[in-house]
Amino acid sequence: GAVYLPLDPGQPVQRQQYILENSGAMLLLHDGTHPLAAAEFPALNIAAPPVGDGASAHAYVTADQDAPCMALYTSGTTGQPKGVLLSQRNLSHFTAWYAEHVSLNEHSRVLQFSTLSFDSSIIDIFPTWLSGAELVVPDEDQRRDPLQLVRVLQQGITHAFLPPALLS
Repeated sequence: GAVYLPLDPGQPVQRQQYILENSGAMLLLHDGTHPLAAAEFPALNIAAPPVGDGASAHAYVTADQDAPCMALYTSGTTGQPKGVLLSQRNLSHFTAWYAEHVSLNEHSRVLQFSTLSFDSSIIDIFPTWLSGAELVVPDEDQRRDPLQLVRVLQQGITHAFLPPALLS
């Protein structure tokens, strides 16, 4: 199976390139605006996918539960990002546990406050999808400006995983 490797577009391009090269990524899925989506790195613009006959060229693959499904890059103590792999078993168990722990359901509205470069984005994204809940993604101004963030929170957000410093 494939391994999900989130790249935060807000991170420096050199860091993103290092992560892509270090991880051995084989394809960059992007929205048509990524600076690394060039001839030297295989990329697919998901905003304008190639038109085909509709038939899938790829067979459905069932991977082992202990196979990696996600790679996260930490800040690294040496200054270079360091990759950590999560298995399908780890991610699925954590996702199911967290969704139940915070009582997510199809009526929940979850704020994705964490950017993709932080491991806490897992808490925002995967349990939300598993529960059929709505993921609310603020823009950068709304993330940075506490007054704008409060306005977003007042729009029916039922769950938000926020840093304690922000709440104080």
